[in-house]
Amino acid sequence: ETLTPEQAQYIDVPVEGPFKPDYYRY
Repeated sequence: ETLTPEQAQYIDVPVEGPFKPDYYRY
């Protein structure tokens, strides 16, 4: 999966960085 610039900015993390699906749901 890949985060969009908007999603990355929303959770304040790099788009290419590791992330948990449960994390960016908030």
